[in-house]
Amino acid sequence: MTQLVIDVVCLFTHDKASLLAGMPRHFCPNCQKSYCHKTTLLRHQRYECGQPPQFRCPECFYKFRYRSDFLRHMARKHSLFNWVN
Repeated sequence: MTQLVIDVVCLFTHDKASLLAGMPRHFCPNCQKSYCHKTTLLRHQRYECGQPPQFRCPECFYKFRYRSDFLRHMARKHSLFNWVN
């Protein structure tokens, strides 16, 4: 039983890079960043690489690349919880 607990703890604290070391990497053709998952590369290309932030706060005009970051900002900084779905 204790070995199982130790194995689970090691799994959660193990270095993520070494866990994914054998996986193929997906490289961005523009900036050469690499990702383990193709969906993460696609998100990077759609919202980050060479793209200006798409979401702007109407209160303080801070800009965000991701909608989730924008909604969290609205809830925390401006106390507008009705922005969060």
